[in-house]
Amino acid sequence: MRIFKTLLVIILVSIIVLLCAAFITRNPTVVGVDLLFKQLPPMAISHSFIGFFISGGLLGLLVSSWLLFKERRARLNAEKRLRTTSQLITGETR
Repeated sequence: MRIFKTLLVIILVSIIVLLCAAFITRNPTVVGVDLLFKQLPPMAISHSFIGFFISGGLLGLLVSSWLLFKERRARLNAEKRLRTTSQLITGETR
């Protein structure tokens, strides 16, 4: 099963790389990108799209990881409070 997952990931990454290469070769139009605080040098529109897509994906991963960490921490605190309350109610001591 592990080999199948590894093979599937390799195939998926290869397809994404091939699609990006096809997108870059089919969209050579040069544009200037203004980020409000910085003007980027003119580049192919395909490069800017792929760059923004990757940046958005990485930002999404970062935010979702932060939210998962925050949720896990809140769950652990709730479990600790529940254990403490349970011990107070039942009179158990450790």
